[in-house]
Amino acid sequence: MNLRHRDLVPNRERKIKGAGLATGLVLAVLLGLLVRWIIHGWFIYPLEIPDEAMAPASDMNLKTGEVVYVSRMIASEDLKPGAVVVFRHPDLEDTRMIRRIAATPGQTVEIRDGRLYVNGNLIQETFQEVAYQALTEKRPILADSAWDQMPPLRLGDGEYFLLADNRYSGLDSRFFGPVPASRIQGLISP
Repeated sequence: MNLRHRDLVPNRERKIKGAGLATGLVLAVLLGLLVRWIIHGWFIYPLEIPDEAMAPASDMNLKTGEVVYVSRMIASEDLKPGAVVVFRHPDLEDTRMIRRIAATPGQTVEIRDGRLYVNGNLIQETFQEVAYQALTEKRPILADSAWDQMPPLRLGDGEYFLLADNRYSGLDSRFFGPVPASRIQGLISP
């Protein structure tokens, strides 16, 4: 008779078969959730495109319903004209929007006849031309409206002027004004 046999050793609990496997699976799932929380909380997160404001003119083809990854790791030098950013609407706390940076702090932005001017220079926007052509074929330009005309506006420190690629279907800084850097949440890269 073997004294090490489980039934003969007093006060020794029986181990449940498969308990090690179940514990390992639970720990693996918890570790996976922790890693996902860290990655999405501090580095990148998925975002579904909420509207058509960046299509069809976007060079990245950002269409409604598509999912893109937003980088939270941005520096001030990443926030330059042409960068596509995710930000919280200046007046609506729960509204996230995706727009392109048109002008940065200290620059003067103006819109004349549907064309963008920064510091008095016409900005050639190939991604915007598609939307401009599509609109002019469908309906006349709305003269003297915020869609096509905006007097010069000088941006203050930490302010960005954000525009939709599809200027004629998306709300942007022409309507709600410059966006503070503190409202910008991330960057979308092609």
